[in-house]
Amino acid sequence: MEFSGTVKITDLNDFLRPSEKCSVHNSMIKTSSKNTAKVSLSDCLACSGCITSAESVLLETHSLATLQEKLLQNEIITISISQQSLLSISDRFSMSFDDTFNKLSQILKKKGVNQVIDMCHARDIVLECCYQEFMIKYQSGNVPILSSECPGWLCYALKKGDSKLVNLMSTQKTPMLVQKNIRNIIGYHVVVMPCYDKKLESFMEQGVELVLTTTELMEICQGFELEECNEVQNNFYSTTKIKTSSMGYAEYIFTRAVKDIYGEDIEIEPKSTRRRDVYEIEFRDLKFCIASGFQNIQNIIRDLKTKKSNYSYIEIMACPMGCLNGGGQLRTTREKIIELESSTRNYYKTSTLNTELPSIERELKLVQGNNLKW
Repeated sequence: MEFSGTVKITDLNDFLRPSEKCSVHNSMIKTSSKNTAKVSLSDCLACSGCITSAESVLLETHSLATLQEKLLQNEIITISISQQSLLSISDRFSMSFDDTFNKLSQILKKKGVNQVIDMCHARDIVLECCYQEFMIKYQSGNVPILSSECPGWLCYALKKGDSKLVNLMSTQKTPMLVQKNIRNIIGYHVVVMPCYDKKLESFMEQGVELVLTTTELMEICQGFELEECNEVQNNFYSTTKIKTSSMGYAEYIFTRAVKDIYGEDIEIEPKSTRRRDVYEIEFRDLKFCIASGFQNIQNIIRDLKTKKSNYSYIEIMACPMGCLNGGGQLRTTREKIIELESSTRNYYKTSTLNTELPSIERELKLVQGNNLKW
């Protein structure tokens, strides 16, 4: 299968909502000699006409109405909030990371939520697991590895049906999928994430009953700016003080690899390339890439297929600028996202991840699995 700048639609049987016809005007659709409709990538991504019936049903079950129903039933409810969601809210209301979390926790508990927690430890465990996966493949010469954190990118790759591409992808589970087991959460588990595609990812494995976006969370927390916070301050302990707009896979794995392979501690600063939202990290024979946006995804795939890529690891995110700019985030500017990204590592207190403890070994095993079965 060749990759190009168009999306080919050959079977519309599952495209039931809002209609079986593409909502792009007929004059914009080109037909090939094989009578296959072709729509430009930009038109397709900007269009709401093609969502499969299965996906739309899944998305409808992940709504505020579902959470409100569970609150009325007096179920034990835990809400886990992602770092990107917290950053988005703290930026909007010009509050510190800790104060934002504490205020959200207080408001949600008043509404009947039993526990509100962060996802730092789950992320730390996943990053460590991904590093171990990288070292095994690097030492055997089986690189590059493509990250599989982003469900938008993962779904796009899997629907392409290219086995060679899929075989390059990391199989480690995401922090969202392992949070419940790692934090020993009992009862109904809600996760607040920066994008809508995480709702689809939640159906891969039991452990997440409901996914809400940042904007949906703020609909529940109306009057947030007026709430006086009396919650005890929360400290975000993390072993990975990553400066990134997403999950930090490339930065963490690169830093650890340089330390273990060359015995050097380095401060890294991703370098921009001629392609917007594509960055590189390089040290001796290690070369990593961080890319975001679907146009860059196509370029990366094309380079891989033509063997022009010399990266050992590629972190890919579908949303331009990564998760801080996810579709479920509060709207902001590109300049503000860059500013937030540069300050993210200052939000976490430093702690040490002791991988020799039995409990950590158990947690690492929870992450190991197959993240590619949708």
